Amino acid sequence: MQYIRFALFLFLSIKGIAQVSPGYYLIEFKDKANSSFSISKPEEFLSPRAIERRHKNNIPIKEQDLPVSKIYIDSINKIGGKVIFSSKWMNSAVVFVGDNLTILEEIEKLQFVKSSSMVRSSTKTESTFSSYAPYSYGTFTDVLKLHSGDKLHELGGNGKNVLVAAIDAGFLRVNTLPCFIELRKRNGIKKVYDVFGESEDSLYNDSRHGTLILATMASKVDGGLVGTAPEADYILIRSEINEEYPIEEEAWIRAAEYADSFGVDVINTSLGYSTFDDEKYNHTYEDLNGATARMSRAATIAAHKGIVVVNSAGNSGNKDWYYITVPADAKDIITVGAVFSNGNLANFSSRGPTADGRIKPDVMATGAGLDYSPTGLENSTNVNGTSLSSPVIAGLFASLISLHPNKTSKEIQEAVIKSSDRFHNPNNDYGFGIPNFFMAHTLLNGNFASDNASRALVYPNPTNSNAAVLLYNAPQNIDDSKLSVEIIDAMGKVLQTYQLNIEKGLNSFQLVETQVLSSGIYILRVQNSNYKQNLKLFVN
Repeated sequence: MQYIRFALFLFLSIKGIAQVSPGYYLIEFKDKANSSFSISKPEEFLSPRAIERRHKNNIPIKEQDLPVSKIYIDSINKIGGKVIFSSKWMNSAVVFVGDNLTILEEIEKLQFVKSSSMVRSSTKTESTFSSYAPYSYGTFTDVLKLHSGDKLHELGGNGKNVLVAAIDAGFLRVNTLPCFIELRKRNGIKKVYDVFGESEDSLYNDSRHGTLILATMASKVDGGLVGTAPEADYILIRSEINEEYPIEEEAWIRAAEYADSFGVDVINTSLGYSTFDDEKYNHTYEDLNGATARMSRAATIAAHKGIVVVNSAGNSGNKDWYYITVPADAKDIITVGAVFSNGNLANFSSRGPTADGRIKPDVMATGAGLDYSPTGLENSTNVNGTSLSSPVIAGLFASLISLHPNKTSKEIQEAVIKSSDRFHNPNNDYGFGIPNFFMAHTLLNGNFASDNASRALVYPNPTNSNAAVLLYNAPQNIDDSKLSVEIIDAMGKVLQTYQLNIEKGLNSFQLVETQVLSSGIYILRVQNSNYKQNLKLFVN
């Protein structure tokens, strides 16, 4: 029998059919025919939250939202393949094929099957997936203040009524750690889901990585560690195994679809892929164009469903491969690099550009020297990684959304990018820079210039770091697109002059010199030929 099996394998290889061995295969389908669902009845496959989010963002419900045909799934299972999970966005399924070498051949013959490819080789069975302010911020004080996140919280923007999905490798002891007592008490964990079908306990018994990610957003230990969205609700999803194979990218796609169907507003993914246990699956730099890797394409789909997708840039900035990883190259998502709490670049933070020339990362956040000791996890001081800067930003997005529930995800993202300190001069180390979420909130408010007159605002004020100026340029003043801003000390001496080009409506820019000014009161003189205003700046 062993000889016969080898002979069949050799025959299939000679004939040019994909080599068959026990493992997990990606099966792509040609269409969504024979579906039991209809886009005219979205309530049958999307939650009310998911439908409402699409309405708010003027996004149509289309065939892409329909689940994979049950007939296709049942047909594969009947042949002897085991469907582990499917992807409606990519119209595909991940199927386990054992050592019966005819199963894959029979699957490939099905008229609705477009293609097949291995995503994880294995001589094992599928059982290998087994387990695995209002606030005193404490160790996160500088983290919040770098982005004026504390100002959002003071305004009541703390993530309440916003739903965030954390997709990760596991969430060790989240069900018992004291830093999540408030989260558990208010039933803030709305759902836990393991893509690979394990029990709920599988999420809580493995990987401190997801625990730190969740703590960054949801921890609430007053005076110890308060996260960036302490009142948001969360879905915890595991999409990782203890091996590196492309099946993990497929699992993430399924996780994102699940999050979408549940109606999430924000997805945080502190994961990235470039190399695998089998190097034939490795991504190349040329793949980083937002359109090649399936995971990156799915991340863009999620963004186009009205979800703010936030992803870590990667930790290869000080290595030979210093580029971002999949899916950080995706279009219309927020890719986050890492800085120290003083705003200086962390050398491990991965860089852009994408292969098609886009700026990456998009923004930066604290991801170096973080102290998570109030979580109760061992060895959790001086923690580094863009895995941590990503949830800093994801949580702040949730807090901003809670202040602007009627704004679209695109409007929210544009305001955050425009609030960043390098918006006018981005690069592939810092992206658009460090976002100021209070500025983004002000930009979204829309009532800053309710009297239709030019006016300026400086914040944070008082400041002990970079202050920013927000200027509304009234339509009648647009003839003059030049603006002068001067920093003047108490003796009337001009310390610094900025010459800026401005546009109609809202403009923002950073005053980088404020971090080196001595404590005291200064005057900001903002003027052009049609407008002049003096602002007091307090430096402490």
